[in-house]
Amino acid sequence: YPIQGNPDLKPEFNNSISVRYNKFDFQTGNILFAGLQFTQTDDKIVANTISYPQTYTPNSKLAGTILTQYQNAGGFYMASGNYTYSKPWQERKYTLTFNGNISYSNNISYISNVAPTTYALTSEENFAKSINVTQGLKFRTSIQNVIDAEASGSYGVTSTDNSLTQNNLNNKFRTMNLGLNGKNYFDKTWTLSYDYTKTIYYGYTGATNPNILNAYVEKKFLKQNVGALRLSAFDIFNQNTGFTTTQNGSYISQTQSNRLGRYFLLTFTLRLQNFAGGTRPGPPDGGPRDGGPRGGFGGPGGPSGE
Repeated sequence: YPIQGNPDLKPEFNNSISVRYNKFDFQTGNILFAGLQFTQTDDKIVANTISYPQTYTPNSKLAGTILTQYQNAGGFYMASGNYTYSKPWQERKYTLTFNGNISYSNNISYISNVAPTTYALTSEENFAKSINVTQGLKFRTSIQNVIDAEASGSYGVTSTDNSLTQNNLNNKFRTMNLGLNGKNYFDKTWTLSYDYTKTIYYGYTGATNPNILNAYVEKKFLKQNVGALRLSAFDIFNQNTGFTTTQNGSYISQTQSNRLGRYFLLTFTLRLQNFAGGTRPGPPDGGPRDGGPRGGFGGPGGPSGE
């Protein structure tokens, strides 16, 4: 799968327009955000994949390969919309939030083939029409000195339709995300924090569905709770993997990577601060208020001898 650059590429030129609507009710706490965006691109930089037969002799290095080149093309555009609606109640102790987005894109690529005997090059334009729809829901509870937590869930569908159907790359992928994060407080000195996410993939080949849990327990002590000892655990189930997928007119690429696994961390924090006492007026000449050195200790602007 060699890749060949193109020094004659022109820069892309984007024409974009967007509309946003925001509404916030201070009395009830209701929030509504909505937006629409549209982008059209001239001289879009797109891929041209060229398949060479095993018998290709003009350049033996290209025999049996799929070469990717890049060129400019017109006809690319993308449109999207999103919204968020949030409603609290019970003096904002509880909040329910709906959010969603939808996007549509008209991507362009070229599929080329070299004939096995004549080595003639044929090239076809492929339009990949992709649509992505995601809907999410969040529930948050916030009770002072007791709990501050949020449960969330989202479901997304991505569908791609290629004009060159012989590539058999028309796919529909689905992803579900579940989450729970928050803090619980006990006896004003103990804090339990947790952050859990579960991702479920549908339609992806070889994708795992990891459970990611990070948590810590913290104890505050000393006078005015200026000291804190915290024990943290990261990726408790040791399943922190990354998964991505990309697609063009000739192939689908799916990548799964292993990230930093489970580990623990013990930290001690000491807050050194003092806000006690008032602020006395500064000297008539505008020097430092606290008698700090300006012209040297005991010199002009030095300590007042209090």
